[in-house]
Amino acid sequence: MPWKVFAEDEGTGLQDQSDHDYGDGANFGAHVHSPYDTQYAPSPPTLDVDYTVPEVTLGEAQYKLKATDVSSRTRDGVQTTWPEATFVAKAPQTTVSLTDNTVNYIYVAVDLTTTGDDGQYVVNTTESAPAEPSLKVAEIDTSADTATTVNTTTDAEPQVRELTVEDWESGALDTDVWEGDTGQFKVQPTTAESGEYALQGITDSNPQVLVSSRGLKNYPQPSDTFSVSILLTSTSDNPTIRFSANGASGDYKDVSVEASSDVLQFHETASGTFRNITAVDAPVSSHLNEWLEVVFDWKDDGGVDAYLYDSTGSLLSVIESSPEDWTNPTAARGVGFVANGNSSSEMYFDSAHVKRPIEDYLTETQKGTTELGNEVTPSGAVHTGPQEAPTNAPRAEYATAPVTDEATQGEQSLLTLLKSGVNPALYMERTFDGQGGAYGHRLQAPLGRFARVNAALKHQYSTFAYTDWVSGSGGGTYTLGHTSDRPRRFIVSHDGSGNDVLGAVYHPALVSHDVLGSWRITFRDVSFTDNGNTAENYLLIGVSDADPTASRIDSTGNAVIYRDSLDVDRVLTVNGGTASDTTGPQVDWSSNHDVTLEFDGSEASLYIDGEFWASVSDSPRGDMRPVIQLRDGGGNTTSDTVEVEDVTVEPLPEVLN
Repeated sequence: MPWKVFAEDEGTGLQDQSDHDYGDGANFGAHVHSPYDTQYAPSPPTLDVDYTVPEVTLGEAQYKLKATDVSSRTRDGVQTTWPEATFVAKAPQTTVSLTDNTVNYIYVAVDLTTTGDDGQYVVNTTESAPAEPSLKVAEIDTSADTATTVNTTTDAEPQVRELTVEDWESGALDTDVWEGDTGQFKVQPTTAESGEYALQGITDSNPQVLVSSRGLKNYPQPSDTFSVSILLTSTSDNPTIRFSANGASGDYKDVSVEASSDVLQFHETASGTFRNITAVDAPVSSHLNEWLEVVFDWKDDGGVDAYLYDSTGSLLSVIESSPEDWTNPTAARGVGFVANGNSSSEMYFDSAHVKRPIEDYLTETQKGTTELGNEVTPSGAVHTGPQEAPTNAPRAEYATAPVTDEATQGEQSLLTLLKSGVNPALYMERTFDGQGGAYGHRLQAPLGRFARVNAALKHQYSTFAYTDWVSGSGGGTYTLGHTSDRPRRFIVSHDGSGNDVLGAVYHPALVSHDVLGSWRITFRDVSFTDNGNTAENYLLIGVSDADPTASRIDSTGNAVIYRDSLDVDRVLTVNGGTASDTTGPQVDWSSNHDVTLEFDGSEASLYIDGEFWASVSDSPRGDMRPVIQLRDGGGNTTSDTVEVEDVTVEPLPEVLN
């Protein structure tokens, strides 16, 4: 079979014009064909059903249909057969008869070989497709009197990103990232499912736990498909995979793969209480010394299904759960592995990945810094070409970024490439092409004042002393400054021994309306033990002009803050020492959250993980600065700890106009 290249003619530089291509149907059909943009109705028909006749009138519609082995010919008579091609058909309003008391399947069918424009609707009750090109377009049940259009959207290329949670290819267990029974786990090269290394867990008949709640680039979250490979070596092995894990000794959800009893079983620990969720049979013990794959489908609403596959990809078992089965169905943070069994044994874990929908992946750009430069693809922007790294000044850049939302051709909007909490930090204007894509241009970095404040707030240094942040307490026993984690996290912690004393980490950079105009400040990835649960112990974070080591920032000076006390959560302002507040829903501190405060000069609003929580009308002024404060109020001996990964300040959207 000779080569065939379409389209070639004088305009492409073809020297022998006797070879120029016909612009025929097969050539063009093959030219526009995409497996992700065919076999659907871009403009589906309306269905007007008369169930008494019965018959249905289908409104005007447009279809894209796939055909295979479509032939074209060249000017010298040589025939070319294209393996796949796409044809478009416009159908007029048409009425067709239905069969009563059954399901009627309606297909559009096109005959390419007879007279031109030969299309028709085919109705049957056997769901048998006519010869291609054809497409099922509707199902009408004349016994239940229901009608549904089908194939109204394309089988688009899956809009997901596969992200590595952990593959242990570093060759070592990073104890700055993983905690728990680290002495019972090791990264080894002898037994691995993919790559060179895998995690080995050794149990002495007691559960050995390894958990990461921070430090990995990606963690499972609702809407993810999360997969882990495991290998069992004994009928006593019951390895467990944790998700939504809050530290090695905190709350979690998990599934155990139990060879000792041949079951899959969901469990959870919520607020310190362990319970079984549900269990199903699974032939685990007959698949020892074989790499199995556990795949979690963690739905948006918090329901979780887990699938167990053998080494050939055959499904062995599936366990299902609904949101109502879990105490905190959508709580997300850490991931963990438990080597568990009825006797001493070894088990292995490898290839932990998530597949995340693109729209959620875009949201996840708030979890880290994005670098634009050379061949680096911006986090949350797909298929972008080389770009220069942005500076703090607005500048022109060029990129392309597919989008998942519907937009008409020529429509424009802003695409946020960099985010911190709910706060946009870098924008790209985009113009939609009307075909699921967008062309971006003119990246705009944060305005100079905000950029300078954020530069001052940086704290990723080896020790807290190198930062511009300040810490102090007015008594009691406090831990203040940095954790030893990578990335570093702010920490304010007391042991409960104080009596009406304060400890804080704060920064001298001014975050006030008089300096910046309307602003948002985000305290990112905040964890709070919330052990006190008394009126004496407070968590207060926000901006204030009071000395946070000597005075409560919720009652002194000027402030815009979030306060948690006695499990009551408020957005609170202080204006010349007079406090105003609004109570919001209780924040569940069994998992980490982004806490955002927004102030436009007359109203302060609180957002938790980007969702509106509460607001209060007030207009505090003053030299307010970022503050993380814990009060040890006395009356109990319970400790409390707050940790914050990052603090950023950004303009409200109108500042960019």
